[in-house]
Order: sequence, then structure tokens, then C-alpha cells
Amino acid sequence: MNDNVTPLPSELHAAASRAVDEALAELASMPATARYQVDLERFGTPEKALKAVAVRAREAQALLEAAKEIAKQEKEE
Repeated sequence: MNDNVTPLPSELHAAASRAVDEALAELASMPATARYQVDLERFGTPEKALKAVAVRAREAQALLEAAKEIAKQEKEE
């Protein structure tokens, strides 16, 4: 019997996605001032911190829209 079963890419993706979802949910529950301070420390200036959050927002929105479209297509099949 083979105990070394390799997970499917879709299973790995699902597990990683769950971990990201959990981290984002926890982050969303934190005060906005703390999230801003982290971006300020990571990116150095208020302008760069704002740019970083804007990039994350665009990426999240694009991912959401694409996932909704895929889900819609799957539902129609």
C-alpha cells in the first residue's frame, strides 16, 4: 500500500485558499488603525501604504469578479 499520496493541485489550492480566507477574516476584524500602521511600516510612507491597499483592493475585486463568473458558468452547465 502506498502511504505517499500526493494531493491534487485543486486540493492544495483549496487548502491554501482556506488559510488565506481565515487570515483575511482575522485581519478584517482588527482595527483599521493597526492595519494602516502595518502598511506604513512595511511600505515606508503614507502614499505607499495607500497604494498598497489600493493594489490589494483591485486584486481582490478582480479575483471576486472572475470567481463569480466561473461559478455562474458552472451553474448554467
